[in-house]
Amino acid sequence: MGFSEHKYLAVVLVAALAFYFLFVHGRLYGEINGSFISYGTVWKGSFIPFWTPLLSGGHPLYSQPEIPLFGILNFLMLIVPDIVLAFSLSVLAHLVIAGVGAALLAKEFSGSRHAAVVSGIAYMFIGTFAYATFSGILPHLYPLAFFPWIMLFAFKATKANLLRNSLIAAAFSAFQLISGGTIYFLWSFLGIGVFLGMYFLFSLLRLQRKEMAKIAAIGVVLIIFTLGFSAVKLMPSMDFNKLSNRADSVGYEEYIWRFTHITASQIPSKMFGAGVSSMRVGVVVTLLAAASLLTWRRKYVLALGVMAAVSLLVEIETPLTKLIHHLPGFDKTRQIYHALAPFSLGIAVLAGVGSANIVRKFKTQNIVTAVVILLILAELFAIGYDITKQPFEKNYGQQIEDNQLLQHISRDEDYFRMHVYGEDFVGLSLAKYAVPLDIRLLDWTTSNIWFNDYVQFTAIAGQQNSAKMWGMANVKYVASRENISVPGLAFVKKFEECSLCDLKGSYLYQNELFLPEAYVVRNATLVIGDEAGSFGNTYAVILDPFFDSSRNAVVNLPEVPDDVNDYDMVLLTSGALSQEDVQMLFSFASAGKIIQPNIANGSNQVDLALMRQFFGSAETVSEARIVEYQPTRVEVEAAASGLLVLSEKFYKFREWEVKVNGEKAEKLKANLISTGLLVEKGDIVTFEYVPKAFYRGLAVTALSIIAAAALIFHRFFFSLIKLRGGKKRGGIDKVGGQL
Repeated sequence: MGFSEHKYLAVVLVAALAFYFLFVHGRLYGEINGSFISYGTVWKGSFIPFWTPLLSGGHPLYSQPEIPLFGILNFLMLIVPDIVLAFSLSVLAHLVIAGVGAALLAKEFSGSRHAAVVSGIAYMFIGTFAYATFSGILPHLYPLAFFPWIMLFAFKATKANLLRNSLIAAAFSAFQLISGGTIYFLWSFLGIGVFLGMYFLFSLLRLQRKEMAKIAAIGVVLIIFTLGFSAVKLMPSMDFNKLSNRADSVGYEEYIWRFTHITASQIPSKMFGAGVSSMRVGVVVTLLAAASLLTWRRKYVLALGVMAAVSLLVEIETPLTKLIHHLPGFDKTRQIYHALAPFSLGIAVLAGVGSANIVRKFKTQNIVTAVVILLILAELFAIGYDITKQPFEKNYGQQIEDNQLLQHISRDEDYFRMHVYGEDFVGLSLAKYAVPLDIRLLDWTTSNIWFNDYVQFTAIAGQQNSAKMWGMANVKYVASRENISVPGLAFVKKFEECSLCDLKGSYLYQNELFLPEAYVVRNATLVIGDEAGSFGNTYAVILDPFFDSSRNAVVNLPEVPDDVNDYDMVLLTSGALSQEDVQMLFSFASAGKIIQPNIANGSNQVDLALMRQFFGSAETVSEARIVEYQPTRVEVEAAASGLLVLSEKFYKFREWEVKVNGEKAEKLKANLISTGLLVEKGDIVTFEYVPKAFYRGLAVTALSIIAAAALIFHRFFFSLIKLRGGKKRGGIDKVGGQL
């Protein structure tokens, strides 16, 4: 099968190029204009960004499910100097991949090149793929581009070369995960499952046991090798999710997400109305899809139709929606409109089949196909889509250069973070400018998967206008869009606004309560109790006006540690104490240290005045010397004995290993979002990020690839061995005959 048989793909390619130059080239928009442009800067510095200190107060970027580990975008980042151009070209590449995949899928089904061209163009410009493209939602665009290829080889496996084609389908499915496509992976898998399930049903009705076994085998191979091939990304992502807001199942309303959910009554306006929508199909494509019913007896037409129907029924909230919500994996997904991925692909391919049914009735088939394509494009672009031009869509490099506020901050060589006032949850508008200037950010800038404790801290700090809490998080500078008056923030300057920039903040403040990246607290407080009681009381302590963050720090533990005497005050908040714990605390109190409530005296009431006296009398913290600071390695020398506090959330991640003078040590959670460690003066403390889940996943992926290669080539090797054996036996027989 040569290129000459697929010359029709040139039409799909031209359509993709036209779309690219009209709407994508040189633009910053959607999520490209938000978080992903900052990710690109990080990728420039590290091909596999195991950890970046620049985003979200420090973040394991590679393990986040929505971030590509390996993919076309990563490759383009390495070879294209301009970040914006690299993103734009990645959109073009995935447009082509999507269009060609849908075209080949339709050709495989129908054998018609006319169907192929229409399907390829329709898939690129309707439904979920078009919505992702126009909105610039890269984690959606990438997996959707490979969806047709998964279905193509899954279908080919039903016809011939079951093992080889199933493994290729699994490879494309795994690449959805590896390229950051977790959001659409499950929905794509559901679509493939429904499609193959229909073929299984057809075989069952005809009692074709071999066909049933074949389809079941395809499903097994697809599941096992998808998981195996993607383990290098999947295993770190699973660990990440356990620490995030996705650790538990999401509620039904969050799963539906009614801000983007499409109801049954909205179907006409969303399918045929103006504007960008994940259900936007258009009248022409819908009529063409309906024309596919002229050949309804073909199994693939029925299977695609059922796949599209199931997808639509899930979206418009039917009993099927609730059933899917209870399936493993789906109970952790948000925004049900992602379920429309199989609908979009099914309708696009059926439209191609329908157009072939119509075209074959005419002698001038190429002209009719051209008219059909023009009608699709006319409706979808001239009528259906209105792409809003944005003033900050170009000249990205100039925007960074003209941002005087950030340029001023970037000249500070200290270790610090920055916060945008009013963006207490996410700071997407800032990240794309700050990260290229190596400015570390407090604000959450890494999508809608977050760490609850960190986001809670930043939210409370914002609600309280707490310069103290910002300072504890290593925030030295606060930028604002307007003049503000916050105790603890000193006005620096009003800078001239960058006219090209998205971020319009021009007021800069310096935090007078700023704490350094690493420091030692001599008089630390230990809060003991379960998570609910302990952290609630810890916030009360930190927000107390007498709690001086330049003298004090708080550590949370669920029980009394053996080294309790290294603290100067213990607060008991919740949970039961063992007899051994009580004896340790009595010994602690007898040494002249403070327990609240003072159980040694039989009290169950907190002496607030005594606590405040302790907070005020504690010694001032000593800044520790940072010997080395790299994304995956930090080395600090303790300036005093006490609790070393590092303004990083290393405590959350087992990948961050800590050693004191070369010996392994235990990380502590300090000040709710920082990392603590008990040290002696002069100790050398080394924090190193060891991505064990990545290495384990890489081993599983490598073994899966080896196993797949062995399965594919085993027949070749056996045939070769058999051939050699046959030649040898032939030689003996010949000799025997001569004798």
